[in-house]
Amino acid sequence: ENPQFKIGLFWEEEVQLVLRLRRTVANESSIVCSCINRCDRNCITDPTKVLGVTAGVESYGATEVEKVLMAGKMYNAAYIKVNDLPPRGSYKAEATYWSAKKGNFHVAPLSVSERTVPDEVPFIALMKIDKRVVTSRKSVKWQKDVKLTDAFDHLAENSKNLFQFDVAGGGQVSLH
Repeated sequence: ENPQFKIGLFWEEEVQLVLRLRRTVANESSIVCSCINRCDRNCITDPTKVLGVTAGVESYGATEVEKVLMAGKMYNAAYIKVNDLPPRGSYKAEATYWSAKKGNFHVAPLSVSERTVPDEVPFIALMKIDKRVVTSRKSVKWQKDVKLTDAFDHLAENSKNLFQFDVAGGGQVSLH
């Protein structure tokens, strides 16, 4: 398998980061997410509904043995991939610091008592699209507790932009 489009998010901390890909076409937006165990209820975890039948999501890190090895280190990982190019539209990929515990529903770092949880989590992001590869090393910081009713609508404070690109008719890709 060699997908034409793949985004990967890699982090070492035992927290829940969510890889979010927002597709906008004609002022209509859809968000595809990849995370460990459980994503927010506003995410579409079946990417075929947004990105086509060859799309998929994968995650690694629910247990220590499920992590991925990269450059001699073990990482949690979340992927969104499409065997072909994604359909026409504008795309924005983000990493969101969702929870201090993997698989849990939005737990703030200060509410975890059994271990120290960082306010800021470094990560590596990689995007392969149309035979081009782009990488980024950044970190995402916990800025704000969000009420469950707010969900992803107010998570910009806890998110970091990764990549932005457009796919035009005929498969032309432009990176921003």
